[in-house]
Amino acid sequence: MTQLKITDGMIENVVYNPHQNARNWVAVVEEDKASHGGLTRAFLQKRAHGWYRVSQDVQAGRYLEFAGDRLTMTKKRKENRRYCKILEVLPQVIIVEFCTFDHVGKWSESVPESVVKGNPLAALSDVEVLQQFVALKGELSRRGLGTLPQRA
Repeated sequence: MTQLKITDGMIENVVYNPHQNARNWVAVVEEDKASHGGLTRAFLQKRAHGWYRVSQDVQAGRYLEFAGDRLTMTKKRKENRRYCKILEVLPQVIIVEFCTFDHVGKWSESVPESVVKGNPLAALSDVEVLQQFVALKGELSRRGLGTLPQRA
């Protein structure tokens, strides 16, 4: 878990890029396959360099997107983004858990890094775990190692 400090009602963009060709923002995002980039964004109001006003949209259970994209000389975008789930909003801090783009809107399928390091299956969705289970069950059978014990 990480704490984002709230200063005068604002939070800092954790990937802010000061370059003149940079495109910076902080947004509350929701998964939406029909939207550009697969996300619907409610942008926070930009204040000073790298600081954004905390809005009513910033609530526990929602996701934040921090962006510090840069346009190259050939107008290609180099994306620099981070995502996090808002766990709690307090008067002076926002407690978040950083995650990947794939986990936005699917927090029940994602877990903190500390858990993933100890259990590589923890980062998989339920469907992916079942697919792995079926593959392993077939491999056990092929090798003649017996079957998995049945639950009572």
